[in-house]
Amino acid sequence: MGFFLLFAFLLQIILTIFLSSLFIPTPFSDTGTVRYRTIPWMTFALILVNSLVFIIWQAPNYYQGFQALQEQGLSGSGELMVNRYIEQLYLYGLRSSSIRGPASIGAFTSFTSMFMHANLDHLLGNMIFLWTFGRRVEDACGAGRFLVFYLGAGMVANIGTLVLAPSLDDLPGVGASGAIAGVMGAYLVLFPGAHVKAFWGIDSVFRVPVMVLVRLFGQMSSSARWIIGGLIGGFLGYLGGGLFLSLLTLEIFGESAMPPLLENIQFVVAAGIVLGALMFGYALGQQTDKDAPIWRWTVNIPAFGFLIFFLIHEVVPSINVIQGTRELVGVNNLAHLSGFLAALAIFFYVRKDLFTRYFSGRTV
Repeated sequence: MGFFLLFAFLLQIILTIFLSSLFIPTPFSDTGTVRYRTIPWMTFALILVNSLVFIIWQAPNYYQGFQALQEQGLSGSGELMVNRYIEQLYLYGLRSSSIRGPASIGAFTSFTSMFMHANLDHLLGNMIFLWTFGRRVEDACGAGRFLVFYLGAGMVANIGTLVLAPSLDDLPGVGASGAIAGVMGAYLVLFPGAHVKAFWGIDSVFRVPVMVLVRLFGQMSSSARWIIGGLIGGFLGYLGGGLFLSLLTLEIFGESAMPPLLENIQFVVAAGIVLGALMFGYALGQQTDKDAPIWRWTVNIPAFGFLIFFLIHEVVPSINVIQGTRELVGVNNLAHLSGFLAALAIFFYVRKDLFTRYFSGRTV
């Protein structure tokens, strides 16, 4: 039984990463080197604490309770365990009544909510991003100051949500994503030219025809390969570019952006053709190693591009929440944005010599 549960747990990790990285890259490791310490003890500790809080304290009530409910109906131990899980969320999760009044444990929930998660997928996603971006930020600050920055960014994210959302319902919010968004923002500020390794399904798929063409037309001039790549990319953009752009727009702007897209589908397809032509033309026009593998599971991507995309992804729904045109239910984009902006305070936490090097224009 224990082996089966472990196998199911690992399978869910793989499935979560696979599904989340089909169209949007999912970073899982920083490619840079650290300057001061090789082992990120505090990042490990934060991942361990977040995981233990969920696995030991929250998960039994959540998973066993809902399983028992399905088997027994609305009675017995299942209902009791589910109620315990809900009580945990309302007691230790972040709510406006906790901050503005004596409900629950008061303002202390801005701290406790950072170490709770709604489900296993929520936990896995957060811990992957914490590991990817936390290691070098911790190295830049030192373990103790990194912890203080992490907790501070998380609290800024939580309080920012309550201050900026005018019609926030008194529902509990949990998760480390606000604090981790602060770490991601700090990474962008400190290491704007860095690269990260990522799983990216669409990149792996597009790589196959590009590498085949490189091997077929590798001896041609760069301009000729640009033209061939542009023609093939335009054709593929005609076939799938409209779908890809629609999914990308849906990911960034939400469902409200879909009706205008569907009404102007001809322009969406045209944009897909142009994008495909540019992507394939650029890829085939570069001096690519002909002996490089045709299929590759991972890709090195500029951290700057990914993190700016993350920021844009959070800005649009956050503005809608602030304006009151969207309810703050599910993903708390406003906490992500607030935590990301808290990264501007990172220079109060970095090592003194790194601070000096950074502002003198030297490599940090």
